[in-house]
Amino acid sequence: MASLAASVDSKTSSKRRQRVVLIALGINSADELQPLICLARSLTLGTKGFSPEAISVAIVTHPHYADLLAESGVAFLDGGPCPFQARSTIAEGRALDSKVPRADGEAVGDRLSAFMKVLTSEWFAKGQTALSDFQADAAILCSTGAVFVYPSICEVSGIVQFAVLDNSPMSKTAEFGPPRGFGNSQAGFRWVNESRWDLHAKSMWSFLYRSGVNAAREKYGLPPDERELGPWEEVNKGGPLPILLAYSEVLLARPLEWGQGVTILGPLIDADRTQPLSPPLLEFSEAAATNGSSLSSCLVYVAFGEQFNSVSTRESRLRILTTCLSAVAAIDGARAVVVCPPECGVSIDTLRQQLSPQRCLVLPKRPSPGQEATLWAQRNVAVLCSGDPWTVHAAVLAGAPLVSLDFGRDDTPEAFWGSRAFLAGVAAEPVPVKRPTGVAAGSGAPQQAAEAQAVSLLSSLETSLRAVVAPGSPFRAAAKAASQAMRQKQAQTLPGACTALSALVTALTSGERRQPIPKLPLVGNGAVAVPAHKPVDAASSLSSQKNGGAAAAVAAPAAQVVADGKRPAGFSFSHRAALTNGGPSDATNVWRRGDDHLFKVRTGPNYRKNGRKAASQSSLFELVHVDMFKSQKKMEGHSRWLRYPPVPRDTHHASVPALLVVNGSLPLEAPSMLSPATDGPTLNALFYFAIKQSTCDALANLATAPNGVKLLHKWCSHAPAHPETFARFKCIGLVRNYEEAGMPSMFKSFNGKPVLIRNREVTKGGSGFLERGKAGETSFLELNVNIRTWPYLAKQGLGYLMSGLDKTDLDVGFVIEGSSDEELPEVLLGSARLTKLKLDQVISWPEKQAPPSNGNGSGSKSWGRRGSS
Repeated sequence: MASLAASVDSKTSSKRRQRVVLIALGINSADELQPLICLARSLTLGTKGFSPEAISVAIVTHPHYADLLAESGVAFLDGGPCPFQARSTIAEGRALDSKVPRADGEAVGDRLSAFMKVLTSEWFAKGQTALSDFQADAAILCSTGAVFVYPSICEVSGIVQFAVLDNSPMSKTAEFGPPRGFGNSQAGFRWVNESRWDLHAKSMWSFLYRSGVNAAREKYGLPPDERELGPWEEVNKGGPLPILLAYSEVLLARPLEWGQGVTILGPLIDADRTQPLSPPLLEFSEAAATNGSSLSSCLVYVAFGEQFNSVSTRESRLRILTTCLSAVAAIDGARAVVVCPPECGVSIDTLRQQLSPQRCLVLPKRPSPGQEATLWAQRNVAVLCSGDPWTVHAAVLAGAPLVSLDFGRDDTPEAFWGSRAFLAGVAAEPVPVKRPTGVAAGSGAPQQAAEAQAVSLLSSLETSLRAVVAPGSPFRAAAKAASQAMRQKQAQTLPGACTALSALVTALTSGERRQPIPKLPLVGNGAVAVPAHKPVDAASSLSSQKNGGAAAAVAAPAAQVVADGKRPAGFSFSHRAALTNGGPSDATNVWRRGDDHLFKVRTGPNYRKNGRKAASQSSLFELVHVDMFKSQKKMEGHSRWLRYPPVPRDTHHASVPALLVVNGSLPLEAPSMLSPATDGPTLNALFYFAIKQSTCDALANLATAPNGVKLLHKWCSHAPAHPETFARFKCIGLVRNYEEAGMPSMFKSFNGKPVLIRNREVTKGGSGFLERGKAGETSFLELNVNIRTWPYLAKQGLGYLMSGLDKTDLDVGFVIEGSSDEELPEVLLGSARLTKLKLDQVISWPEKQAPPSNGNGSGSKSWGRRGSS
């Protein structure tokens, strides 16, 4: 180890390189190391020009990952045995699986506590040796085990622990429960979610780590850690240690209550690091195009990771894998690549018998991430996995749709990310792998239960795979769109994160060996502030003044370029994310793209005489995001604090936006007939619509464009300056289950009828306000509608609707009113479907982050009135 530390100095500089260790203990999958490998490579290779000295990085983890790190070119440090292996090598571990009855007075958790005490002692001894041999300066804690154990090891060794990193959420939020331990909450009860975070941390510390950590602290003369959650208290509340999260906001938006101590880096995956395929994989994938079937180019890539080994017996693993291959075999021409490492315990020869060599390739080792990226990006591939965060993000980054298996446990990151991929529309609904209904444990029919389970699994898998690999699959389209969005975000965040980390390491280690823990230079919504691209002046970055022997605080490097501090569009639907039209019809508390054909719109000829309406054609825009949040006052002009999504399409006309945003400000208080309010507690409902390529193509030649496209161009060109044109914008609300939702019969005649929105700045009784602008390179038009200015009866009817939203299937559509035959038939601009929304779970915009004003026109007096169609 000493030679390793010395050798890294001689490769680049005569100066001693700063050394950082990434610590990952208690992990049970090589996939969990992939983000750390990417970060290590980025810090080592990406700091040139950003800091005066290069940085050496090593990963402290379990010995059986040493070969993986060597292949990746990252230094390995032995952190001690893996818990799963230690169960067979440590006597206390073997006692956990022993069938010997507990002795008198032996509690249920005593054996587990004894095992973890021995394991923690092993980790403590190995950790001290590793940090000393590598001469580490700073540490990033990258796993649950590291967070609980290594603060004490760093304290003994004089090492700065300056960040915590994970590829799943770690800090408490009311929006969802913890991905690990005691289940992640899909129910949406905010108090339940918060209590689960506390219960998770408290149980991990109390039952697994406290006795071992405090025994080691006593050995080295340190006082015991008496905190209720141990070191996890800082993580749970999001500081003071910076929390770095290696996942994408495309799949899970940032919770509002996280402070600046939490930074979402994006997935630590090198999107451009592709590698040539191995000869067997290249030959097999290229042969897929010669089979003559409409799906012959489809490959199903099956990789469950090492987590698969811990949730099933060897027999059940074989049954699951063979069922997967049977599902592939049922799809004409589809082919499978199956990763089956030796530790899975399943015979490769047995799997190869399930399909012919022309249709199935079984690999004893998972290809490198670069090879997977090459395969997934260039081929029509569907990824079948357990939902582990690395595979989910890597597949989405490559634009490949997913199918995940649900093993009936909601206390794993696999279950968490499998469901998030489904809610984001890039994956089919997770396929359950569980005991069939009606077969009880111990019923004496295990064989029948296994057969019934296999039949159920086969049917569900085949259905999901067909939906994902079908031509024109909405899952594939969603995956491609998510890939583009993820790459754009990653290009903005990862370089800045590495730059900030590099500069901070230099500042930390330029003076005293050990300094108080600073925070990363973070701004806005937690984005990393990118330091100036010049050497960091240690004298100005580090205060060496001491008070009573204690080192003074470290000054963070000055920020030159900072993030915009805005929240991304769709942030408020983090656990109620969008569903494509391919999602289940009975999902609740979600939004999805509406069915345009449900809306009846004006059609010719001579509408004024005939009054004929018909189902709308496909809309001119497509729904890409929805936001819904509460605020103390109405909020308008949302581009100032929300980051609108990019729409890289040319509309050919400056007046026609690429992005249409419709914002409804709905009052949360009961309406008053005598003293109507124009502001107050508000439910903000935003719909983001991106213009379709077909609409852009039609706009390129207005002479031949359909009437609906011509009307769009006319309205966008004249509405801002002509009140009579503005007032042709219509909103349509359609409750699809009116009786079931319990809506009053007196309002039924208004169901599905349009509402005209007038310009409140120039029209007495108007409720609308337009704002035009650019978000980056994307032109947008935002229409704000203040519902408070509507008549009393209209607001009362809307109040009934809002009180029953949790039982309501509501479709919302927007259209421009056509009058003459040259403007008909009307065509929807866009539509959305809101399914059984629960207002008590809608998040609130923090008052301290609210803008100082409510936007243009917010102070104007309105007397509001609704129009008719």
